[in-house]
Amino acid sequence: METAEAVASSAVKTAIDINAKMLVVLTETGNTARLVAKYRPEMPVLGVVSRCVGSMIGTDSILYRATKTGKDLGWLKKGDAVVAVHGIQEAKSASRIC
Repeated sequence: METAEAVASSAVKTAIDINAKMLVVLTETGNTARLVAKYRPEMPVLGVVSRCVGSMIGTDSILYRATKTGKDLGWLKKGDAVVAVHGIQEAKSASRIC
């Protein structure tokens, strides 16, 4: 299993385990969002593409906006758990440390 696949499946499992009401996926290419969606989580998945949030600084403001969007769509209410995950760009020439 590749790293990105492991991260996606773990995010979905964690969301199920903690009864999260929404999964937020920060992604550059959309690949991580597709990998998460592949596992058909029961909660909504909100994909946030980096080119759409260029004016925001840091993950705090991005996640704040994502949870606000979730509330506006009726997916979340105060106190609900949310799982956030971001994509991983693996370098093809990187070595693995054993």
